[in-house]
Amino acid sequence: MSRIPKIVVACGTAIATSTHVSVKIQEHMEERGLKVTTVQARVPEVPSMIEGACAVVATAEVPFD
Repeated sequence: MSRIPKIVVACGTAIATSTHVSVKIQEHMEERGLKVTTVQARVPEVPSMIEGACAVVATAEVPFD
């Protein structure tokens, strides 16, 4: 059993932009036969949500290393 990759999607408020990007990521991955989990976050929440994530997609500057 393989693990489903987790992608953190961050924007300024974790409402509109991250929702749109999450949906698009899901659609593009499904078209390619891939299953992923997306988690929406505000940029300041990224450090607390990256555990186990394979990627972070941000629509705003993420000032973390």
